[in-house]
Amino acid sequence: MSDDLGALSHLGESADWLKDAENVSIRDHRIGVREAYRAAWLHPADDALDTELRVAVGKLIDALRHNHLYSEGMTLGTELTGERRYLADLKTVRRDFEQLRDFCVVNRFGIGEIHMLYFVLLLSRMIGRVGEYPYDEMLQEAVGDVVYLRVPIYRADNLSPFSVELQGRLHTVRLVRAMQKLGILDDSSRAKLSAQEYSEISALLSDPLRAEADAYVPPDCKEPYAIFDTASALEAYARAHAANRAAVDDRSPEELFAGLRHTLRRIEDVPGISEARAERLRNLAVAAVVRACAHVDTVLGRKMYSLLRKGNIFPSVRHGRMFKLLPNDSERLNFLNFLYTNGTQNPVYYVERFQKYFEGDKLRFVRKEIGFTLERGKGQ
Repeated sequence: MSDDLGALSHLGESADWLKDAENVSIRDHRIGVREAYRAAWLHPADDALDTELRVAVGKLIDALRHNHLYSEGMTLGTELTGERRYLADLKTVRRDFEQLRDFCVVNRFGIGEIHMLYFVLLLSRMIGRVGEYPYDEMLQEAVGDVVYLRVPIYRADNLSPFSVELQGRLHTVRLVRAMQKLGILDDSSRAKLSAQEYSEISALLSDPLRAEADAYVPPDCKEPYAIFDTASALEAYARAHAANRAAVDDRSPEELFAGLRHTLRRIEDVPGISEARAERLRNLAVAAVVRACAHVDTVLGRKMYSLLRKGNIFPSVRHGRMFKLLPNDSERLNFLNFLYTNGTQNPVYYVERFQKYFEGDKLRFVRKEIGFTLERGKGQ
């Protein structure tokens, strides 16, 4: 990524030509912050990298203060060493956010983005330190209100829009947090999610900012994220096809399936992954492939079905499990007709074997080219 693009670009346009008290350019300090931030982002649990970032930001803000661009009122306190504290701290993060929020909303010269980048990094650091610093959902929402300018008064007060990079990093943190809730990020027990939480995860996955996440997912969750990403995108493709609308994701089902299959083959090689977590990831993949089989072309559908049945990557999936993974009778009927058109075309066999998976509606054979339909409300 070019240094002149993305986060802190507005600051560069406004102040790169200025110098600090020691004749060092603000551009040099800005680049130092970007490099320190990238390193801390890749390893959010590394306290030493976080310290290096805080030092780099301190130098940049001191340079801005020297040029009367940074408000004295935005100093969060003075450390015992006599040094000013500019960035939020995990111990006082809510209070620090309240003090900095309005300053960040305005984002004059793009300076507020410095703080918002750090608040997003703190959220990322919380994910790996749940025992010490529980993830703060309310802070995530408040940071999102600023970064995405959700509140009308924020949009009115904002002078420099926040970068797509910043928005993408926050979206990535939210996706990684969703993975943690689903029990596929680490080996903590999976939480029981509410319908609202599932709806929020679905909204995250359908947001155009999802495309930014590939660039920002930390290395230690790349493989699990790849399965989460491709499986959910494949399932979203199936939902869109069933509703006769275009999918949000630009990737084709062929591309998604190839990526999913490739990552599944490597999942057991992920350092530190437990069998329980690997099984949850496989389950995500199975559910997505079952859902998509009937909504792709015949050749790809057969490849998907073969993956489910051959047992090369995971144990062979029984038909009963496939039908139970499908969300409703309409999808079960689509899948049944996929099986019929690609298998033994004996209508009696399919009725006898699969009627039990339909909730009160009776399977009726139409003709060879169509397969089956359902007689609604007549029971079995």
